[in-house]
Amino acid sequence: MFYTLMNPANHRDTRPAAKAGRRFKILLALCLSLPILGLLGLSPANASGPVGQPTLPAAPLAPSTPTAVHNGSTQVTLTWTDRSTNELVFGVQYRDHGGAWKNAPSLPSTSISTTGKTYTITHAVPYGTIFCYHISAANLGGVKYSPEACAVPAAPSRPTNLRVTLIGANSVGLSFGRSVVWEWGYGLYTKRAGDSSWVLNKVLVSRPPSSATEQMLADNLIWGQDYCFRVVAMNSRGQSLPSNEVCATPDYVME
Repeated sequence: MFYTLMNPANHRDTRPAAKAGRRFKILLALCLSLPILGLLGLSPANASGPVGQPTLPAAPLAPSTPTAVHNGSTQVTLTWTDRSTNELVFGVQYRDHGGAWKNAPSLPSTSISTTGKTYTITHAVPYGTIFCYHISAANLGGVKYSPEACAVPAAPSRPTNLRVTLIGANSVGLSFGRSVVWEWGYGLYTKRAGDSSWVLNKVLVSRPPSSATEQMLADNLIWGQDYCFRVVAMNSRGQSLPSNEVCATPDYVME
């Protein structure tokens, strides 16, 4: 009993000056804790328990007016406008027309607390590809996506000046002018004389252009039969109008 009463650890000074000192220490500790709570996203009003639970911010608004434009054979320029004051990062997602979304590198926001800034980035793409994009704005409260924007919103233009360059016993060689927009390849169609429908004979995957023309060979033809030919350009959004038609008859080459 004597030890308990006299042990300083168990003895509290009840004099007025001591009470005032303790109140000052408590107030000082509270004041020092407020900046730390602010850094953690907490406040005395929303903190709970000894640690406190942060209140998440509202999700940002989706970016507006996204555009995607080819500025070369292997690069797409993307732009969008910031509509929020609380986004932390912009995400860039892309896909082949109708395919699964994939992630491109994200971009940290440089317009926190303001709106209306236009962002511009470039995205490297394989030659001739046509990707669609949307842009997301994100923070700890969620993610919102912009409308979709496609680098090429239409099918390619039609090939031109189709002509016969070679005749074999079961084949016909053809040449034509390339499509002038972002084609992925070409389809060569044949039709026998008297038939009403066109049949796909061969597909040519487009390559980086080395000339303004392409060559294709229609094969597996029947000797002596009259055929007509036409070519269409294709990409992931569809195919072009057909080229002009030319006709020829496979025959043995006499030397």
